[in-house]
Amino acid sequence: MKRRRYVLSSLVVVAAAFGAAGCGTPSPQKPGTDGANHDDQAHGDASDVARQLAKLSPTDRAAAEQQRTCPVTGEPLGSMGVPVKVQVSGRSVFICCEGCEDALKKEPEKYLKKLP
Repeated sequence: MKRRRYVLSSLVVVAAAFGAAGCGTPSPQKPGTDGANHDDQAHGDASDVARQLAKLSPTDRAAAEQQRTCPVTGEPLGSMGVPVKVQVSGRSVFICCEGCEDALKKEPEKYLKKLP
């Protein structure tokens, strides 16, 4: 009887570990993310976004607030930390994180047309 309880307990622990870590299957790409992997990024709520935008200079904060979203992912600027300012095609553009920079620079026109 003790052995049976031990085996069941072990199975529960193993199942919980797989559930917490995932089964190794990559998560499907979110619409609008263009393949940028942001699984390791924490997405903040509105108060977190405001705190992150407040870390920018007043000029940059105003520009980021006007832009509102990352052109690569569509995520709100500030939802994954302080937005990153990038120069592309003679224009300053904010992105949600450094992970979006390569996509933006590879196909700038694709993403610039999404901006206000």
